[in-house]
Amino acid sequence: MDTVHQHVAPELALYAIGAVDPAEVMAIDAHLAACARCREELVRLREAAALLAPVSRRDLDMCWDRIAAQVRSSA
Repeated sequence: MDTVHQHVAPELALYAIGAVDPAEVMAIDAHLAACARCREELVRLREAAALLAPVSRRDLDMCWDRIAAQVRSSA
């Protein structure tokens, strides 16, 4: 694995949701043009992000409340 790939791969999740610094976008775009593995991973990350997009902060808080309640009851 080359050093560019090692730098880009961890940034793909941020790239998928548009949270990458503009200066990084060009480097990631160039890498994606040459790396099928990262392009495939980006597709999966964007699909996952699309599934989470409709989730509200309230929904997330309720989810964590349920998880915490289950942890407390099993302790």
